[in-house]
Amino acid sequence: MAVLGKRLFLYTNPMNKKRSILIVEDEQINRELLRIFLESTYQLTFAADFDTAVAYVDSQQFDLIITDIRLGNRLDGIQLLKHISTQGLNKKVQVVAYTASDTSINQKSFAEEGFDGFLSKPANQEEVLMNIAAWLR
Repeated sequence: MAVLGKRLFLYTNPMNKKRSILIVEDEQINRELLRIFLESTYQLTFAADFDTAVAYVDSQQFDLIITDIRLGNRLDGIQLLKHISTQGLNKKVQVVAYTASDTSINQKSFAEEGFDGFLSKPANQEEVLMNIAAWLR
C-alpha cells in the first residue's frame, strides 16, 4: 500500500503474494531509499555488486530486476542484463535500468541495450511505485 498525493493505492496480485524484486545498487543510500519506498509492498532482495547479483539471478526467480548501470566495480548493469538474457531462470523477467543519467538520449540507448524500462536517480517515490506497478502487470 502506498500513499501518492491524496490517493491511496493498494498493489496486489491475485494470490495476495508479494511480488519479488531484485535491486542491484552499489550505493547504500540508494538501496535504503528504495527499501523505504518498496518494502511494505514487495519482497526485496538487494545486491551491492555484479557477482552477488549473478549469484541471485542464477538461483532465484524474480518478478522484476532493477539494476544500477554503474556498479562501481569491473562489471556493470549492461553486462548483468546480458547475463540475465542468457540465463534460464530469469530470462523473461523485465530488467529496469536505474541511473543518474536521465537524458532522453541515455534512455534510448538503454532501450537499445535491451532494458525494459528506466528509473532515474534520485528516486521519486510516486514515480517508482507507479512504474513498478506498470511493469509488473
